[in-house]
Amino acid sequence: MKVLVVDDDTVIRKMLKVPLEARSYDVTLCKDGREALEAVKNNDFGIIISDIMMPDMNGYELCKQIRALPHGDMPVIIMMTANNAPNVLHEVTAVGADDFIAKPIRVKLLNVRLNVAEHMYNYRLGKPFE
Repeated sequence: MKVLVVDDDTVIRKMLKVPLEARSYDVTLCKDGREALEAVKNNDFGIIISDIMMPDMNGYELCKQIRALPHGDMPVIIMMTANNAPNVLHEVTAVGADDFIAKPIRVKLLNVRLNVAEHMYNYRLGKPFE
């Protein structure tokens, strides 16, 4: 499965790449929303993990623009943020994201979120539950 990671922090991108590749995902890393939007236009990602707070185009705007694309409803979008206030889940789902994970990222929790994301993506593809 193709997975896109979007974060303006190089360390976060590289840190996330390790557990994602351990799951045999084909990982693409982008440093900002504009670069990510171009990647989404040219690839079929099953999962997109995006930071919310980024310069130029934040994760909310990126999510809205992805959802507006043809087949933009297919990828499972997980937003990342260091802000774990109670309203964040409401905010991310209001723009079309499916889930969020708080920073600092805990790999065990990331893996749980990825398991759920895989099920959601397969459901969207019409594949039976395995």
